[in-house]
Amino acid sequence: MKQPDEKLRKLQLAEFEILKKFKEICEKHHLKYMIMGGTLLGAVRHQGFIPWDDDIDVAMPRPDYEELIRIAPNEIEYPFFLHSRESDSEYLFMYARMENTSVKVQASYQANPQIWNAWIDIFPYECMPKMGVRFLTRKYHLLFRRYSYLLSCFDDMVNLRRDRPWYEMLIVKAAAMIHPNRFMNKNKQYKKLQNSLRAYPFEEGRFLVCVLGPFMFKYIQRKDFFERTSILFFEGEQFTAPENYEMWLHSVYGDYMILPSEEKRNKHHLIIAELHKGNIRNESQTL
Repeated sequence: MKQPDEKLRKLQLAEFEILKKFKEICEKHHLKYMIMGGTLLGAVRHQGFIPWDDDIDVAMPRPDYEELIRIAPNEIEYPFFLHSRESDSEYLFMYARMENTSVKVQASYQANPQIWNAWIDIFPYECMPKMGVRFLTRKYHLLFRRYSYLLSCFDDMVNLRRDRPWYEMLIVKAAAMIHPNRFMNKNKQYKKLQNSLRAYPFEEGRFLVCVLGPFMFKYIQRKDFFERTSILFFEGEQFTAPENYEMWLHSVYGDYMILPSEEKRNKHHLIIAELHKGNIRNESQTL
């Protein structure tokens, strides 16, 4: 198997240090979390990073996620930082990121390229009522609020290179011509989205969904999803994963143990901007 590029590997290891710090804080405060997405796939298939991957995904139940945001100012020290709307009013992502502020990357997949700190994504899982009219009403309301917010910061946030369903591709192509962020207020749209996410009491829910993640309502979990766990090795360290991770991976990736062809490998088009303290220096290598 082809080994990761040296610069990519340095970025992966910087992100791994963030993941270890995140795990340390969660264990100290008894917060529930799981590795998910490509990180879960990497743990099962490669016992670490997928060789061409350059990010880490974790998930938390909404109450644990909000507790992490609450305690972050007193628990997370330099160079680490929990980036969210609560810590930065100009922050654009719908979910929090734990970052290493001494490592910079440039993301070039949006209309307006961005320079960010190296990060791991932290996705909250939201509660949903039992299947029926209330479930469908909440589902489509949340999707409307999610898409409205993304359109309000389209040029800075939306990945123009990502493969999407045909209807999303139509929306993205139309938005790329119209630039809806010119007339939509992102702060108002963000507030409406967050109010909608919190509108249904978590303790009353029957199911969990990751509305802010890439799969949205494609995969619906039972309410006890974060109680049914297993332990997997990732880069030599143990992390919490779903109990039924094989079923989850199969539902998302199909025959997940088979490596995809080169053209189907999900790369995020990041450019290393800095791998040490000091002034930002751009590198030409695209990851």
